[in-house]
Order: sequence, then structure tokens, then C-alpha cells
Amino acid sequence: MRLETETGLDVTVLEAVLECGQSEARQALARQLAALVADPETSAIEKEQVIPVLLKLSTDMDRDVRVVLAEELVTIEGLHQDMIFSVIADEDAIALPFLAATPALNAWHMQAILRIGDEGRQKTVAARPDISSDAVSFIVRAGSAVAVTTVLRNKKAKLTSQDLHQIFARLGQSGDVVDELLSRADLPLDIRITQAKRAAVRMRQMMAERGW
Repeated sequence: MRLETETGLDVTVLEAVLECGQSEARQALARQLAALVADPETSAIEKEQVIPVLLKLSTDMDRDVRVVLAEELVTIEGLHQDMIFSVIADEDAIALPFLAATPALNAWHMQAILRIGDEGRQKTVAARPDISSDAVSFIVRAGSAVAVTTVLRNKKAKLTSQDLHQIFARLGQSGDVVDELLSRADLPLDIRITQAKRAAVRMRQMMAERGW
């Protein structure tokens, strides 16, 4: 459905579908508009014109409409950032798969999501194979233990010796984080020694408490 005028699209028909269309019609509209945005021949002005309609679809009261929209948008590169954040703000079952797979996410988007997102969204960014160096640095400095554990498992995340020292200093009391650190072949030797000493101290304390 390409209703073109001299200045792009006539969006009044699209707005009418939003206002009066049943769920199936709004789902079909989501598919059509996603295809329009994905089409390299679509002009910039046409893409801009449909953003308000897409944003309304992304907050549709019918969950099925939002599911369809997220599934249709997830493969599109260069997606408008308002659309990215609107989908990511949805419930976890819709937002997290989209966040994990969308190619539209850039380094700035990752930073913004890490700063304001909950643990699930931090973890999802931490697991992305294209995670940016700035995102890694943020997780090392301020990410949750779950996000840090995830980034340590991410083979594509580049972590320096300084990063590993900072993680150990900040989250060295988290068993999951320490386990991931100890599993790394590149873990600095001084961290291994410090952790071995801590483990020995805890063992002596436990033995003394139990009278062994």
C-alpha cells in the first residue's frame, strides 16, 4: 500500500486503520509499514512520515500487534531510534528477543540502555556479539553482577587486564563472577593468588567455627 503524494505518503489512511481497524488489520499494517521502512527504495521523507504510525503500533493495546511489529522490525538496519527504544520498553517477552537481535543498535544505543535499563536488558546487551567497547567499559564499571558474568562469558567482548582487576575489586564477593574470572585463561596471576588466599582464610574460619 503506497499512497504517494508530491510530499511523500498520504498517512490519513494509515491513521484510519489505527483508529478503526481490528487487530488483524493493525497487524497487517505493521507488516506493510515494516516492509516499507526496510525497502531501500523508500525515500527518507516517507520513512519519517510513517514513524508516528509505527510508534502508535508499538504501544498498541493488543499484544499481538506489538509482537508482529517487533518481529517485522527486528531485521531492519538503520531503524529510527525512537522505534528502537519504544520496542525495548515493551514487556520482556517482546523486548528482549528484539534487543538481542536487532542490527540497528549502535554504541550510543547500548550505552543508553545500560544506563536506564533493568538487569534483563543489561544482560541482553552484555551478550550481544557486537557489543561495543564503551558498553563493555560501562558494564565493568557499573553493571550488575549478572551483566558482568554475561560479558565475561561473551567471547566477542574484549576485556583487558585492567578490566578484570576492576571487576574483581568491585564484585570479588560474588561467587558467579569469581567463578567466571577463574575460568579465564587470561586472568592475571595476582587475582588468582588473592582469591586462593581468600578461600584459604574462609576455610580456616569455617574449621574454627565448627571445631574441626
